Order: sequence, then C-alpha cells, then structure tokens
Amino acid sequence: MKRKVTLSIMLVLSAVMLSLTSSDSAAQTRRMQWYESGLVELPSDQMLCITAVNESPDPIQVQFRKMEYMDMCVDETGPCKHSVVSDETFETLMLDPGEAASIDFKPTGLGIRAVVRSTGPVLMLNHVVDSASGAIASAYYGSQWTVR
Repeated sequence: MKRKVTLSIMLVLSAVMLSLTSSDSAAQTRRMQWYESGLVELPSDQMLCITAVNESPDPIQVQFRKMEYMDMCVDETGPCKHSVVSDETFETLMLDPGEAASIDFKPTGLGIRAVVRSTGPVLMLNHVVDSASGAIASAYYGSQWTVR
C-alpha cells in the first residue's frame, strides 16, 4: 500500500513539473516578427517616420533598427546596387495592447531602411513627412517579411 501511495505522489509531482516546464518554454519560444519599410531615398526637406502599434491583446516587445544604404550605380539604365554603410539598433520597448512607439529618421543623403522587430503582431505605419510643415507626403504600411 505504501508503495502505491509513493508511486501516485511521484506521478502527480511529475505531471505538475511537466506542466510548469511546458508553460515556461511556450512563453520563451514566442516567435519574433519582423516588419520593414523597404529602402527609402529621402530629399533633404523630408523625413521618414515609423510607427509601430501593438495589435496583440498582450504586452509585446518592439525594437527599431535603421540601416543606411549608399547608391553604387554605375549605369543609370539598369538595376542599381545599394550597400549598407551604417546599421543602428535602438533599445527594446515594452508596449501594452493598443500602445504605439515611433521614431523619426532625418535624411542623410543615403537611402534608409527601417525594420521593426516584435514579439507579437504589430501594425507598422511608414510616413514620409515634410520637415518644415509636418504635412504627410506619403504613407504606407510596413510589410511583414519573416517570422523566426
């Protein structure tokens, strides 16, 4: 009888430990989602504004990244190669449901590509804004390009 009780207790403890382990690993293996603006070449009087809105019912983490590209065109009639000349990653922010974070990039004479990395679904809005008036010259959604 004592052996049955010991075996039953061990089975119950094993099941509890297994459920705790699986819930922790599920939280840790949350898939990263990536959104991007594409390569944008700005005139000197405009800036690129990136906004990420948490569309999840849960808090998520978002991180902005900016890459600048130099135009390596040799022939104006064909495709152009662009090479990364700077790459900057900004601090990770925690967004509650419905909260947003944004960042503005001023022109540097180089092409700009913005990427938002998040732990949940994000609505990424890209605005090209007139620096003097604040008027929106163009706006478009960022595209989700991979989930890792």
